[in-house]
Amino acid sequence: MLNKIMKICNIVIIILVMTLCLGCIDNRQTPVPQNETKIPESKCGDGICNPIERERGICPGDCPSLDTNKETKNENTNSFRYNPDTYSYKEVTIENTLFAPVSYRKYGEKTTNVEGKPVLIMDYYVKNPSSAAEMDVSVFVPALSSKTLPAVILVPGGLGAKSSFIQKYSPASNYSIAEKYASEGFVVIIFSADGRERSGGEENYNGYIHQDGLYEIYRFARELGQVEKNNIGIVSYSYGVTMATGMLGRYQPSIKYYIEWEGPVNRFYTTVGCKGTGQTKPDSPGAFSCDDEDHWIEREALRFVPYMKLNYFLIIQSEKDHVQPNVNHSVEINNLAIKNIKWVRVNGPENQINKIYSEKNLPVISEKTKLEETVLQYIKELSSK
Repeated sequence: MLNKIMKICNIVIIILVMTLCLGCIDNRQTPVPQNETKIPESKCGDGICNPIERERGICPGDCPSLDTNKETKNENTNSFRYNPDTYSYKEVTIENTLFAPVSYRKYGEKTTNVEGKPVLIMDYYVKNPSSAAEMDVSVFVPALSSKTLPAVILVPGGLGAKSSFIQKYSPASNYSIAEKYASEGFVVIIFSADGRERSGGEENYNGYIHQDGLYEIYRFARELGQVEKNNIGIVSYSYGVTMATGMLGRYQPSIKYYIEWEGPVNRFYTTVGCKGTGQTKPDSPGAFSCDDEDHWIEREALRFVPYMKLNYFLIIQSEKDHVQPNVNHSVEINNLAIKNIKWVRVNGPENQINKIYSEKNLPVISEKTKLEETVLQYIKELSSK
């Protein structure tokens, strides 16, 4: 009997030992090879950018470089992407030109001298019908002329005003750009748009209100007794292209010629690439986000170009642009304009009329070329056609 009990106890002990040993085997961890790094579990939002998150392109909150649409603190990054081959512009509404008579008043007059040629300068305030602001305008006329003369309206670059053209014509001269042009037989009109220098109103960054003001200055020019009404031209410098093309496209006035110098033709160029790498001052044309559709719909020259009614359109572009890293802006405005305007040329008379260009073959002028002399040369050429 005792032997039977002992056998049963031995069997129970053996079973217990075997069970414990199997449990030890099951609980053992598989060793990690020394040359293998264990990848941590991917948990979005833990602030750690691990290899799985980076490889799979997930969890941009943990891996900031994966978030291509994330705005930077200085708001210079835009989701806007520019492709000139696919970028489109909204249609332009042609404005009603049945305005009330031009409202203006004269406030000054004087005579100056340019190399023996007297020039009469008359100062006016012309009211912008869209804002009711008085724009400061000056008219330069050859003092001894008794006949009507071709007129040219100068549109400044940037947020410039009248003072842009009261600067010296050349370092050695004692007369201004406007005086020199007038002494060559032209009625020259310069102005300060709303919110600039002595003009009333608020800055409009060459939007519709400024464009409306420019159209009123054109109407004012036609009322001057010294002006040959069918021979009025416009010259714009740099960002002035926005105000000039906006007015020409929306109002389609009887302008004989338009000359533009190195103008940024849309938001991409005005902001120098929509990256905040160009004009970053708070109060500048390029300080606005490229995503701001309400702002840019009024301020992209290429939107207005197809609506311009001109006899002659001339583009001035130097080898090294004064702002842009290349000349593509001039290529784009030229190639678009020739679809709608009968006479379009880049730079001098040696170049072909209405020719499609690329960045590689655009005929540019030397950086050393004196801009004001070049502009005067082209004004003479086009006004005499």
